[in-house]
Amino acid sequence: MADGFLDIRAVSKSFRGVRAVDDVSLSVPRGHVRAILGENGAGKSTLIKMLCGVYAADSGEITLEGARIDGLPPARCLQAGIVAIYQEFNLVPHLSVAENIFLGQLPSRLGKIEQRSLRERTQALLTRLGVDIDPGRPVGELNVAEQQTVEIAKALSRDLRVLVMDEPTAALNDAEIAALFAIIRGLRDDGVCVLYISHRMSEIFSLADSVSVLKDGRHVGTHLIGEVDRDSLVRMMIGRELNGYYPPRETSNGEVILTATGLRHGRSLDVDRIEVRRGEIVGLAGLEGQGQRELARALCGVLPLDHGEVFLEGRRLDLSSPAKAIAAGIGFIPDDRKGEGLAIVRSCAENMAMESLSLRRRAGLFVDTPAERRFVAKMVEMLRIRLASPAQQALDLSGGNQQKLVLAKVLGIAPRLLVMAEPTRGVDVGAKREIYNIMRDLARQGVGILMTSGELPEILGMSDRILVMAHGAVVAEFEGAVATEEMVMRAATQDRDAMRATG
Repeated sequence: MADGFLDIRAVSKSFRGVRAVDDVSLSVPRGHVRAILGENGAGKSTLIKMLCGVYAADSGEITLEGARIDGLPPARCLQAGIVAIYQEFNLVPHLSVAENIFLGQLPSRLGKIEQRSLRERTQALLTRLGVDIDPGRPVGELNVAEQQTVEIAKALSRDLRVLVMDEPTAALNDAEIAALFAIIRGLRDDGVCVLYISHRMSEIFSLADSVSVLKDGRHVGTHLIGEVDRDSLVRMMIGRELNGYYPPRETSNGEVILTATGLRHGRSLDVDRIEVRRGEIVGLAGLEGQGQRELARALCGVLPLDHGEVFLEGRRLDLSSPAKAIAAGIGFIPDDRKGEGLAIVRSCAENMAMESLSLRRRAGLFVDTPAERRFVAKMVEMLRIRLASPAQQALDLSGGNQQKLVLAKVLGIAPRLLVMAEPTRGVDVGAKREIYNIMRDLARQGVGILMTSGELPEILGMSDRILVMAHGAVVAEFEGAVATEEMVMRAATQDRDAMRATG
């Protein structure tokens, strides 16, 4: 498979005696999309940071078209045409699209920026990518997909040869993902080598030409995409068969704890009635942007309702703020854990304790520190959160462990209803399974769970009951044990009024 374009040979890297990357060798041809898979902590991030000059390898070598690049500082790697686009973009919000793309290499004459040249060069790059973005528009006004396109254009401005993309679709909808894939395929056809890191198996099989799997810092294997299937990749990632991926359902005959009627918010939400029973997991399914996110956020006081009534255990709720939803016993796991779920630069202990802090105050003023320590220790043990110490920053944890921190924070209020938006977004296969088991354990303890997910297999595997949404309304309902992808997608793509007419 190698043609001497990008070659990583016997590369290793340790931190404080822990081997993060251990004798890894990979070779990627020109004009090729290579997926990099592995559980959190498998060495993916360390490997790409060595490729981009952020870390220096302890041993081994990396060559690009025969020239050694290992040990080069990040600026030299950029000059060599190696660019990484991470989930957190490296853009300046108040500068224009054009200024961001050519930052550090702005065309100038006699100390002045040549605005006409800057705009023309920017427009040429955007046209090459097939997108229509005003070069003069401030980047801070763009949506996530547009900002990502600016990052790619910025990479192209530097004679791009190797593009590394880390979970690039985490915040994109289906249409934006399709547009991104078209751009990546165009770059591949132009001879760019693309390293694509994602936990989403469907994306790997749709986009990649080949896949390399890392486990515990070592290279397990590389295969053409047609040589493997999902199960074989999972076995390579975790080193064993993953039997019982979704925990078995348990019949829930609990009483209705949540009843919501007449929920309206602009044109995005128009729900006549939904119910959730105690100990039941209800999945919200449908195409992207059909009201699932709005419904979840409305029930947690994040999105204000124009109209509607919500009852929890028979008591009508005031959901005019998240604080009132929390006080009523509704916990919320947001779909953006870094932006909304965590204080990312605070300690793990602070994050776990913050939502239930008022429950551990003495005389309304002082925090019961011993009680807080006991709570944190209990959450670490119960959720199997892997951390060096409770004082460790949340930023330093893997995606799966960050998600468990958010869950620990919410469990501190002992919720009776738990609303989970994209509960396993951006976490690896092993962590997903752990989160699924936690969800089922909570349901067994009587917690009602309402979940949204863009991964239909997750909805089908975890839900006791599935509500399908379209045009902001619930248009169909299925028992989880009998629902199929075909049934859900047929309901999701039919006209709303027709679905209501047929029940």
